[in-house]
Amino acid sequence: MNSNVPVITRRPANLILEPASVPDHKRRRRLTASVTLLGCMIGAAAVLVSIMGQTSQFDEASHMPALPTAFFMAAGSLVALLITPFAIYHVRDNADHAANPLIWIGLGIGFGITWAFLEGALTPLTLTLLSYAENQAAQSTLASQIIDSILGGIRSFFVQGALMIVTGLLFGVIFCLGGFAIDVLNARQTVRLSSIGPWAVSIGLGTAILAFSLFGPPEFLRT
Repeated sequence: MNSNVPVITRRPANLILEPASVPDHKRRRRLTASVTLLGCMIGAAAVLVSIMGQTSQFDEASHMPALPTAFFMAAGSLVALLITPFAIYHVRDNADHAANPLIWIGLGIGFGITWAFLEGALTPLTLTLLSYAENQAAQSTLASQIIDSILGGIRSFFVQGALMIVTGLLFGVIFCLGGFAIDVLNARQTVRLSSIGPWAVSIGLGTAILAFSLFGPPEFLRT
């Protein structure tokens, strides 16, 4: 017996697959490079302020001579160069949009703490190389002194790093604000603004902070 049962034929739906948006690697590299430049300038400025802050309250604060200043600035920049590009490149893997401010707060805190302890570990080696540059040590003992300073850096990591942590966190705030501003400008759709803006903030803010640490009032910087 044939029943009048309607036959339903199902046809496969036409699925339209939209290609996933590919992050702009050019923006990512520009963000990493410009924030790294800012971080290096901040690191150079922070070490000068930290050293001045350790001046005894009974002594008159003053800027260091040119040669020690250059050595410590190089050390502060080197530490920032070691930590900044890796952190920014991996945390900000998609630079098409600006990150949440909380991410930059975390990056600023991480930068300040990490910089302080690594700079503390590098201080003995910096002092050793400085003593040879000033002809205060014999060239024949350079290798052994470098080894001793590297081993001494383990203890200095904790001792000197703890003394620098407050300064590191203060400059971490500047790193946070500057990095966020760079991130926002880098994510702009205007090509000229996204290309020039990050470098303008990086160079402008970094130069201002570095110049103030070099030529600012010593008594104010010590506090």
